[in-house]
Amino acid sequence: MRRLARGFAVALLAAAGGRALAGYGGASDGGELELPSSALSLVAGPSAAGLTADAAAVWENPARMAIGGGAGAMATHAILPGGFTDSQIGGCMSTGSAGTFGAALRIVQATIPQTTEDGVGAYGGTRGTFSYQTFVGTGAWAPDLGDALGVPVRAGLSLTLVTRQVADEYASGGGGGVGLWVPCGGGIGAFAAVRNVGWTRAGVWPAEFAGGASLEHVDLLNGGAIVRASVAGVWSRERGLAGAAGAEVGLGSEAVGCALRAGYTIGTVRTASPWPAGGLVVRIGTLAVEAGVGHLGGLGLARILTLSYREAGARDEPSATGEISY
Repeated sequence: MRRLARGFAVALLAAAGGRALAGYGGASDGGELELPSSALSLVAGPSAAGLTADAAAVWENPARMAIGGGAGAMATHAILPGGFTDSQIGGCMSTGSAGTFGAALRIVQATIPQTTEDGVGAYGGTRGTFSYQTFVGTGAWAPDLGDALGVPVRAGLSLTLVTRQVADEYASGGGGGVGLWVPCGGGIGAFAAVRNVGWTRAGVWPAEFAGGASLEHVDLLNGGAIVRASVAGVWSRERGLAGAAGAEVGLGSEAVGCALRAGYTIGTVRTASPWPAGGLVVRIGTLAVEAGVGHLGGLGLARILTLSYREAGARDEPSATGEISY
């Protein structure tokens, strides 16, 4: 069982009855951390670091927690391949001059068939089951550096603790990430995020850098049109250079809005899917319901539902720098 402590990728291998599926998170420990953190993250991949906001930004880019101020909360549930589920809750709150603070908790779990080997070391079927659970807790802080630097730049820092149980074995570790968001005016912004830097007993985490540009809420039709898009270049310690892009198009007002999402990733995981991902978001007042569907490479289809709340009036209109979060 010691090999199974390698993390999510190896656990999926066992769940598949020993078939040679490539690990979604690669060979590094901490593969759970590369799972999509929200419906937007599933669709847009790492480019979500330029679009996500409020509590969901704790995972993707903590700098964007600070957009618009106020408070926010989110809850996410994902049904993943191999019988895995991923449940999350999180929240954030602006404290004015002290910046914005956020926290999130996710639980990835499954009951997995225990595989056996035959006399020549080949797959010999299953015998009973064992449990798999990973608890990931993250705290984040996003100070507003605009006054100190003279430009409307935002930065964020996250610290993460992980505890994993595979059958009767446990492993714990820690790490974190940093994020940056620079609004450039006209709804255009630049972003950068370093994520999943850390280690557990089994080894180091994947370590990923994403940087790019985003376009948010440009009313091209002068009738409440929602247009948001993001593109990112990605580098990870395991896979080298990759890329991701996501877009959202719809109609909305201060009271209600609806938009469709689509996204595509190239080489961001070992078994990247050749198919794009899609989703839908519906906002009514301060509440939003988001759904996303996409393939986790060759592992199968993932489905995610995210419920989120943002404080009323926090971001109803674009600021002078073009910032807005739908």
